Amino acid sequence: MGTIAKNKVWLGLLLIVLSIPFLALGYVRSESGLVHAFDTGLYLQLLDNLVHGRGWTSSVANQPFFLAYHFQPILALLIPVYLMLPTAFALLLASWVCICIAVWIVIYGMPRLSLGSPYSAAAMGLALFLHPVVTGRMFYSFVPEVMALPALCFLAVMLAKHKLLLWEKVAIVLSLLFLCCTKETLWLTSAWCALLFALRFRKDLAFSLSSHAMLFGALALVFIGGFTYLWFFWMPAWSAHEPTGALGKIFSESNLTSLLSLFLLTPIFLLGDIWVAAGALPAVIVMLAAGDAHGLTNHDLIAALPFLAVAGVSGLDSLKTRSAHPTAYSYGILLTLLIPTATTFMHGSGFIYQAMVASERADLGLRAETEKIKKGLTDDDFILTDGSLQPFFAEYPKVKVILGYQGHPTQVKAEDLTKVTHVITANDLEDLVECQDIKPAPGETSTFDYVGFYRYCDWLQDSEVEKKVIIPTRLIDIKIVQP
Repeated sequence: MGTIAKNKVWLGLLLIVLSIPFLALGYVRSESGLVHAFDTGLYLQLLDNLVHGRGWTSSVANQPFFLAYHFQPILALLIPVYLMLPTAFALLLASWVCICIAVWIVIYGMPRLSLGSPYSAAAMGLALFLHPVVTGRMFYSFVPEVMALPALCFLAVMLAKHKLLLWEKVAIVLSLLFLCCTKETLWLTSAWCALLFALRFRKDLAFSLSSHAMLFGALALVFIGGFTYLWFFWMPAWSAHEPTGALGKIFSESNLTSLLSLFLLTPIFLLGDIWVAAGALPAVIVMLAAGDAHGLTNHDLIAALPFLAVAGVSGLDSLKTRSAHPTAYSYGILLTLLIPTATTFMHGSGFIYQAMVASERADLGLRAETEKIKKGLTDDDFILTDGSLQPFFAEYPKVKVILGYQGHPTQVKAEDLTKVTHVITANDLEDLVECQDIKPAPGETSTFDYVGFYRYCDWLQDSEVEKKVIIPTRLIDIKIVQP
């Protein structure tokens, strides 16, 4: 215990030092119009709507009731954060706090409960912190799933225990419920974890065998039933939506890259507690079924990484006791830290690349200029804006993004164009001869609604407008006089 107490201050300071570059980049990106409506800006608009009594409506996602699009009521916990600082950076800060709590559960909680050595716990905790899926939440974008990280780490640690105390059982149930409020797919993780607890502790003599197994078994049924209801009845648009990852795309390059992302937490978890590592399974299945093109930064894996990190602690300790080579453990820790760190900084859209983009496009005065535009806007204005500018105008209830996502209800429709009063964009399309000249690069898989964009482009070129160029190629305010 003395070793833990001695090192926890230094580990805390190390976390703060490691956080500085990620948060600094996040601040520059959020203030320079480099943080997008998807996923950050749409959550800012939801928070503003909640604060002002407009409920869960979202014009960005074209949803009168957003919880029927994504079941994420946990977002309401961020209302105090939004009231203090209504910017995209505030959501990145909230992500950082959740990440640090989760990492601290691994670093400090596991040695305290005698579930792993301090060095192994510190290595895996830092590896979790430095994983590209996690670091991206500090500088690239906010997703509510990051708020589940502390609960996920707690559940993983509890799975590593051999006996549960009464308060731990209560905390487990509350954590499972918390996951269900974070995203609809995490109901599957809650159901699976409840089943794992039932199986893991079925022989625990501290409790009645039948009552213990029945408690978690019943919870598993409740959660899987809840997910079934949400998916097929509460969220009919999603259940009817053609799965983008169906069979043909399960082994796509993007999915295989996302699977590789799991092993960036080092394959040492394969030597660890199999019950804990098994907790990652639902998130992996969801990731394969979704088929999203996120690669190494696939945020569907947020629900998998805590289980692999906790399993990795016992894996490192197992390496130490099993290996005949005294340096194997040291090399294991080194690789555990080196692999995710190098990937976070060096991969194609990682920290270094994003920092280079931010250094070229940084404009910390952009927010002040957008505030000038707002003086001429009201809540009744229907605004079209770029995805990168929408977070600056999240407080307006009638904002839509010019180029939405294909296959999702985010497109600009013909009826929308009859209502538009302002277009706030970085490109007025004045030099564009043919709207169809804007298209995906050869070989690129289009994820954007180009059909909707062409409709918008033709409409804008035919409309009578009053244009004010505030920052060339960065911020242009176009008032629609006659559509």
